[in-house]
Amino acid sequence: MRGLIMAETSILDDESLDITSSFIKEGTEASSAIAKYIFETVEESLDKKSADFKTYKEKSDIDGLLEDTLLFSAYVRARALNKIGKVKVINELKNFTENYTTEVIKIRNIFAHAKEVKEGGKTTLKGSTEEFDYDRCIEIRRSLMRYSDLFELVKGKLS
Repeated sequence: MRGLIMAETSILDDESLDITSSFIKEGTEASSAIAKYIFETVEESLDKKSADFKTYKEKSDIDGLLEDTLLFSAYVRARALNKIGKVKVINELKNFTENYTTEVIKIRNIFAHAKEVKEGGKTTLKGSTEEFDYDRCIEIRRSLMRYSDLFELVKGKLS
């Protein structure tokens, strides 16, 4: 069920991007105003996140930072696990950041933000050259299960 919701959400994200992009490309005074508004909104969002980070840091609020999924992103979590592996000498976490980024985060981002395209009987995701057929999806699922097993192993070593 979660996958269906994510797929539909991705479709809506694509549609909203297409609409916005098309409007901006009109080159009108109104589209220029919207482009300016987007720049201002993104800057405001970044400033807010920067202020949030400074507050977490000033208060040493690591719990707040860990809960902030925009700041403590999947990539930052992978780097933290890699560092834990070095500090606690957990060999299974060697090269964790690179491997996890390639095998999990990038794949997740492709699935979360790409549009499914069927051409010549093959399914790919727009923005990706990789083919995602049944066998590839099984391979991805097995990789995810290996990471789940790895996380259980690491938890055991840290307890």
